[in-house]
Amino acid sequence: MATKPDLSQVEQFEKSNLKKTEVQEKNDGAKQAYAHEKTLTQLSQFPKDNLKHVSTEEKSNLPTQEDIEAEKKSGF
Repeated sequence: MATKPDLSQVEQFEKSNLKKTEVQEKNDGAKQAYAHEKTLTQLSQFPKDNLKHVSTEEKSNLPTQEDIEAEKKSGF
């Protein structure tokens, strides 16, 4: 069994010795706007002629009715 840590020093700590701090949130809207504009510019300049057409083929691996019946008979 794990032993509990000694918290006596924490309980006796004087909180008035702590300094007041202010949280500075990083909300740099100008940087985000620049990154967004740069991304849109790069997307608009992308050479779409280099892309190749792709056809998607959907495959269905569902069991047949015979497979279902055979599995029912085998007891699974």
